[in-house]
Amino acid sequence: MNTNSVMLDRNIILVGFMGAGKTEVGSLLARKLQRAFVDIDQVIEKSSGMTINDLFKRKGEKVFRQMELAHIRKACESKRQIIALGGGAFTNPEIKKLCLTDSIVFFLNPSWMTIRERLDQLRPTRPLLQKKTEAELLELFSLRQQEYGYAHIEVATDLCGSITEVADHIASAVQRIWQNDIEGWSSNYRVIIPRSISQRVCL
Repeated sequence: MNTNSVMLDRNIILVGFMGAGKTEVGSLLARKLQRAFVDIDQVIEKSSGMTINDLFKRKGEKVFRQMELAHIRKACESKRQIIALGGGAFTNPEIKKLCLTDSIVFFLNPSWMTIRERLDQLRPTRPLLQKKTEAELLELFSLRQQEYGYAHIEVATDLCGSITEVADHIASAVQRIWQNDIEGWSSNYRVIIPRSISQRVCL
């Protein structure tokens, strides 16, 4: 079976709500696929010398979003990486277009109940969570779901099992894309996993 060299060169980008598991899954996936892993929030923290929390407090969200865009642009200049985006990044139209054009984008999609169970653990390091009630967070979750829905591939993480199993599902999908084994797959279709690795839903 021939390898699709164009798809092989593309970055794999993980998007999803805060607490979806992008960093953990991305790190495992990078090892499985033998690629470099780039966590954009970690890159921002390293370059600014501040945590995301402190950056929001001292500089404000506008400055953070500017830095986020700049670092994502830079990351996308390289090839064959696993890139995890922050929860709000993919809602930026410029970032969305950049990712969808030149990468393969996976949407890690846990249920609201799963996110809700993780809120107490997430709040200390997520500035947006600290300012919102649970009802407001549910509204934000619902709004962002629409944006994440533009991703090429959706991963129903609650149905996959453990973080390792989520990474396994994604690795399997990526390898099949590299081998042209998902019939008709292109940037014009979404693949839903794990319900069916070959199920395609036209956008």
